[in-house]
Amino acid sequence: MEGVSGIMIVQKLRDNNLDTKIVFMSDTNEYAMDAWKLHVNDYLLEPVTMESVSRTLTSCAPCKAITNNSRMKAERSLHSEKI
Repeated sequence: MEGVSGIMIVQKLRDNNLDTKIVFMSDTNEYAMDAWKLHVNDYLLEPVTMESVSRTLTSCAPCKAITNNSRMKAERSLHSEKI
């Protein structure tokens, strides 16, 4: 969604559910501090290795998946605030 960042979506998800497991993957550490303030489970810097992905997934288990429905709900909420 144009004008909506991953950090903004996570803020909305956290408003609704602190237990959701969230992992950021990026080629820059630019948003790492913002992500940690939102209590994400991990922040993987690209290029990632199978070992790092496996370790992250193991640490998240059992992991609640963020469904497209949850993401769309958070995006709609953000969009309605901008109007």
